[in-house]
Amino acid sequence: MCGYVFFSDGKNEITKKKLDSILDLQKHRGPDYSNYQRHKKYFFLHNRLKIIDLSSKGNQPFEDDKGNIIIFNGEIYNFLELKKKYNLKNFTSKSDTEVILKLYDLKGPNFLELLNGIFSFIIFNKRKNKVLVARDRFGVKPLFFYKKKNFLIYSTEIKPILRIIKKFEINFNELTKYIGEGKYFDTSKTFFKNIEIFPPASFEEFSLNNINKTKIKKYWKLRKNKKLRCKNENDFFKNFIKYTSNAIKLNLVSDARYSLLLSSGMDSNFIKSIIEDVLNKKITSFTYGWKNKYYNEILRLKKLRSSNYSNIKKLIKDPQKIFYQLKKLVYLYEGPLGGFGTAAQYYLMKKIKKNKIKVAISGEGTDEFLLGYKNLQKIFFEKDKSYLTDKIFTPDGKEMGDKRLILKNFKFNDKNTKYKNINEVVMNYTFRIKLPKLLYFYDKSSALNGIEGRVPMLDHKYVEFIFSNSDKFKIDLDGGKKPIRKWLELKNRKTYKKKLEVSTPQREFFKQKKIYKYIIKLLQNGELIKNKILNFKEFKFQYLSYIKEEKVSNSFFIWKVINAEFFLLNYRNKII
Repeated sequence: MCGYVFFSDGKNEITKKKLDSILDLQKHRGPDYSNYQRHKKYFFLHNRLKIIDLSSKGNQPFEDDKGNIIIFNGEIYNFLELKKKYNLKNFTSKSDTEVILKLYDLKGPNFLELLNGIFSFIIFNKRKNKVLVARDRFGVKPLFFYKKKNFLIYSTEIKPILRIIKKFEINFNELTKYIGEGKYFDTSKTFFKNIEIFPPASFEEFSLNNINKTKIKKYWKLRKNKKLRCKNENDFFKNFIKYTSNAIKLNLVSDARYSLLLSSGMDSNFIKSIIEDVLNKKITSFTYGWKNKYYNEILRLKKLRSSNYSNIKKLIKDPQKIFYQLKKLVYLYEGPLGGFGTAAQYYLMKKIKKNKIKVAISGEGTDEFLLGYKNLQKIFFEKDKSYLTDKIFTPDGKEMGDKRLILKNFKFNDKNTKYKNINEVVMNYTFRIKLPKLLYFYDKSSALNGIEGRVPMLDHKYVEFIFSNSDKFKIDLDGGKKPIRKWLELKNRKTYKKKLEVSTPQREFFKQKKIYKYIIKLLQNGELIKNKILNFKEFKFQYLSYIKEEKVSNSFFIWKVINAEFFLLNYRNKII
């Protein structure tokens, strides 16, 4: 896990002091080594976190003997296999970075389909004066870009782009859509005008002689493969364990220490079981809990009374302390957080860092492909067509949008794409409205603390296998993730089969009158009202109704508004 920036300086205004300041903005992503390289008016900046080949020989920007330069964030898990398969020789390091350049020299952009890993990178070919930009299949590793006339910037975070362009504008359309629909990272747009998200499973190749003549292309698409279909459930289960074991084994490729984010639910415990029961390895686990006992994962793990829950490091968080740090976190995340859980994960990563561990493994992607979400289960069992939609839902199945909160005359996409079947909804959740923001939050939580976040349940070969098979193998009346439940029972691994629909005390927290007063005071003369975005009267009415309700209901409408306000307070009329 690293940070990098590639940009052009047409006016020749960049000084060493400015370059150092840009590098400092992503020092957290790569605290082990920072450097930059210049080629005419183009700059390659890199901050390295040493994971594979801990020596200085793997430092970047990395240049090979043919003059190809690479800046790279992520890991190529199968780099040793590819090195052997294509008989690659004459290496100066033991890094996966150098393997990428050798494959590029051998096959050009076609080598991308060979890679198994999480990555984004820029390769500059000096001989041809060409640049190749690429990102991993699911967008685990972030990449943003800015293009204007003959000026271009690519960066693993947004702040370096803001510093280079000096002045920037807020994208109020995206901010308004977030409040009204609850969607974030569902398109290539960001909360900053002209700064876009480079799409996953894609690459772009262009000449520096004409940077405006370029087109982003796909190198991979998720499709159903008949060759991967299993004849029966037993055959599926056997192959499921084989694919997951291979995926998790690859995710353990590291010269640095690794760890697991553990909860009392199935996903992380399944990963833990494969590591210990199949791969015969030990792993240190980290979990967090809340002062509110109902949401305390540490207590839930203790209640399982299993010997398998030794070697766990724990963190207790106070929701009030998190709330009063939220403005700072929104600045660090360069946008809204997902909820109290996202913030708690950030502090858990701090604990991992204190234990001198550089890699954290998590179970993102499991719910999408093994039908763990409630709306997917309603589609499967109840044939509920109201969920065959572009809308996004909370874990308990409630819609996350509310256009009544918007004051200005904003054109929402009221058409709302209707999908034909559950597979189309899964694809939409994976590549648009759900998984992209979860991966972004996970990357931010880890990267801000110099930790590389890995997600074995998004290994593309594992996902292709799951996606190609019948949904009947993945779900039954007890819910989704059927093969995981079966495995855990076979291994006598105790977990809570039904996880908490909401895993933090966020809903109860916002019912407090003192918090209500703080939020109302914050918003009354705030940026959302000044910019005529928030329907303050409607928000206040909904908030008072929320407090009066005996039942604890969805608090996301409060969360969205506070995050949007803090975002504007952090970034409005500022130069980074």
